Amino acid sequence: MNKNKKGFTLVEMLAAIGILLLITILTYPSFNKLNKKTEEKFDYSIKTIVENAAKIYVDNNKELIDEKITSNNGKYCLPVATLSSYDYLDTPIKKSDGENLNLKSCVYITKENEDNNIKYRNQQSAYPSHSFRLKDSSLPPSL
Repeated sequence: MNKNKKGFTLVEMLAAIGILLLITILTYPSFNKLNKKTEEKFDYSIKTIVENAAKIYVDNNKELIDEKITSNNGKYCLPVATLSSYDYLDTPIKKSDGENLNLKSCVYITKENEDNNIKYRNQQSAYPSHSFRLKDSSLPPSL
């Protein structure tokens, strides 16, 4: 009896499916972690874009910003909506979760006087710059 054997048996197919299932179960946490990290970096890049737009806005409106900072006890909340309305940002800005960035979010601007030179400073960095902190509870802090 010469049987012409073609294809796989049921046991072989179940074994192959079991091996693929095991590989999937073992690698899923790694992919999930990678996805989460990517989302954090995406949100951080949005934060950086908004902060850079605020830098440009302040460079173009120093007197107005100085006045606002002085009248608000050394700290001014620059709304993202202001940056958008003066075309410093294209809106809507999508976050990693697919939701739009809240235009009521603020970029907090502070200043320090050092040797009579006004330097704008990001509250989380050590170097003087026109960098600011975006306050939006759904975005991550600085990495």
